[in-house]
Amino acid sequence: MVDVLKQFIIFIFALILIVFPALAEPTILTGTVTHVRDGDTIEVGKIPIRLNGVSAPELDEPLGNASKEFMIDLVDGKGARCEMTGAKT
Repeated sequence: MVDVLKQFIIFIFALILIVFPALAEPTILTGTVTHVRDGDTIEVGKIPIRLNGVSAPELDEPLGNASKEFMIDLVDGKGARCEMTGAKT
């Protein structure tokens, strides 16, 4: 009986760890884009932000520098509002 209770408690604890982070509100970061690292990564202040849903070539790949320049023209020095969910993209 004690083993069943231990297993049940471990199961509930694991379920809480899995479910509650998914229900958490995203952290909102607002500020000015201070740097463009490449075509899909910017910095707001000193915080790097990987843009969800954007897949740009790396700087050493064809069109990598062009994608960075495009992003610079689009967002550098402008205001940004980022919803940081903690998800890795």
